[in-house]
Amino acid sequence: MTNNSRKPQIQSNEDWQRQFEALRKNAIQAKCGSPLFVFRGNDSYVDFICGVLETIRTGNVDYCFFIYQIEDLLKFEKDQLQSRWLPEEKCFMVWLSGDKQSLI
Repeated sequence: MTNNSRKPQIQSNEDWQRQFEALRKNAIQAKCGSPLFVFRGNDSYVDFICGVLETIRTGNVDYCFFIYQIEDLLKFEKDQLQSRWLPEEKCFMVWLSGDKQSLI
């Protein structure tokens, strides 16, 4: 499975946590704080990433559907981003570390 898989083939959250930590380790922090300067030419994708960042930065959870979205969030919140694979929903719950740590 490549990191850009359209449909993740993850069996469990435990499997995902191992993969997520590898992604975090290899993530390169964006030099600017805004996705507007990192992603050019795809306004709807920029809006999606900005919306997720806004939601999680205010202490709430949000959801992603593809691994490449998680990789892009790690560019902005490498140290604080947390995630959980939800196998029944086939999506990822994302949030920033803090009081929601128990969601893992």
